[in-house]
Amino acid sequence: MFAPIASRLDQMTARKGWERQGSPAAPIDAVVVEAEIERIQTLRPEEVRALWRDTFKRDVPKALTRDLLVRTLCCISSSPVKNP
Repeated sequence: MFAPIASRLDQMTARKGWERQGSPAAPIDAVVVEAEIERIQTLRPEEVRALWRDTFKRDVPKALTRDLLVRTLCCISSSPVKNP
């Protein structure tokens, strides 16, 4: 009556175009990440806003303070997954 789970998952994967990456993510260099976080923390407010616009391709939310923008950008910069 029902197809085996494995074949149903294969069908869902084919239909939705899900594929695993062929190679694992590159290792994170802690020194580079720490340097980038320090750099972000030293930016002036207008530089933080410019970095936000470059990173997210959107205007800066008006409700977010400089501190929250910096924290978010630091979190994104330390993430092993980079958005294109």
